[in-house]
Amino acid sequence: FFRQFVSPITPFPSGIRIPRALRPAVPAPEVDDRAGLAHLRRGVERIAAGERMTQPSPLVERLTPEQWDVVQRKHLALHLSFVHPDG
Repeated sequence: FFRQFVSPITPFPSGIRIPRALRPAVPAPEVDDRAGLAHLRRGVERIAAGERMTQPSPLVERLTPEQWDVVQRKHLALHLSFVHPDG
């Protein structure tokens, strides 16, 4: 599992049940798209400015900043795969 999790080649599968420990991080249904996008942009700006992700993973062993980068990119790609600009 760990190798697939941090592999830049293997995409995250959709339909994963969110572990109970992570559910508080899920945005409330009333959070609108603009607020979510603003939150995403702030995170991207922090990373672009050089902030490194060093916190322990709630799912797997400790990740290096490079592994965190791969995981976050795959996670974002999964979410963006559901966006359809035409409606």
